[in-house]
Amino acid sequence: WKLVDSSQINGGKGLKATADIAKGAEILRERPLIRCPNGHPATCEEEAIEFHKACVERKFEEIRRSRPNCFDILMNLFSLEKFHDPDGNATAYGIYQTNSVQLTGRDAADGGVFPTMCRMNHSCRNNTQHSWNEDVGKLVIVATRDIQEGEELYGNYGGFDKWWSTNDRRDFLMSNFGFHCLCERCQQFDVKRDDGAVPIIIGENSES
Repeated sequence: WKLVDSSQINGGKGLKATADIAKGAEILRERPLIRCPNGHPATCEEEAIEFHKACVERKFEEIRRSRPNCFDILMNLFSLEKFHDPDGNATAYGIYQTNSVQLTGRDAADGGVFPTMCRMNHSCRNNTQHSWNEDVGKLVIVATRDIQEGEELYGNYGGFDKWWSTNDRRDFLMSNFGFHCLCERCQQFDVKRDDGAVPIIIGENSES
């Protein structure tokens, strides 16, 4: 794979296959640059958020001091505007909230930021799937179908299954990730709607 300008209408960067990849093949293993607990004992939600912000900022500061090149990589990641500071600048907390992935198993209380995986764009018909391997401390990404050389690699930001309606998926993605999804699957729904068809869920290839 390599980092490229995304073919998605939404734009930005993305990852593209540089060779054919078979279904089930491992594409990438990556350690988190930042790892932080997502839950903090507190007397109220507001206090918990402030504790979480402080924890994230400490982790970012540790990286800034010990690994300045990695800190620059982190600070160049996308952040939702709702997390920006009053001057409109991205913050460590915003970058973490926008890009972190919840870990699983015995590490389920933590989240991590994986700078390569963060460059992977979303599709509601994703061709990759990630999982946390707690034994090696790495996120593992595998192909969910055969992928041809030159295809862009897509993850599923929401983790939702095929039964979610297009509107529900789009509402979730807009609320949590700040974009209106225009992936192949969602655009197929738009075409059906514009043609006056009523999409009915039957299986993987149908939409609603």
